[in-house]
Amino acid sequence: MAAFGKINLELWDVSGDFSNEKSWPAIQKDADGVMFVYDPAQPNHEDILTQLVTLFPRAMGLQPKYCMAYVNHHNCNGQIPQHNIPKCMQGLTPHIGTAEDNQGIFQGFEKYLIKLLTLMSEKQRAQEEDML
Repeated sequence: MAAFGKINLELWDVSGDFSNEKSWPAIQKDADGVMFVYDPAQPNHEDILTQLVTLFPRAMGLQPKYCMAYVNHHNCNGQIPQHNIPKCMQGLTPHIGTAEDNQGIFQGFEKYLIKLLTLMSEKQRAQEEDML
């Protein structure tokens, strides 16, 4: 990440609970990316994820490629079960892992962050070229 110089990173942890919906505009303001956390073991998580993946990027003016979906398996003893990735995650940067695998989470997030910074740099360069 040294190629990007110093970056400021803010992470907001908000649940997918729609009772928090009034605070979402403040969180979305000036954000350049979104990371969704999905637990396939929870029966209603796919429905909630579908709604959030539809709402958040649209409200922020982001394309799906600026978003990450972290599929978080719990209590699987290191063996990640096979499952179908939800259709709403298509186009998002995926990471499939377990909460217990700290190294894997870091590597997945770092890969997403590098992709996001690259996209942001390309977007800025294109805007600057348009101005010239």
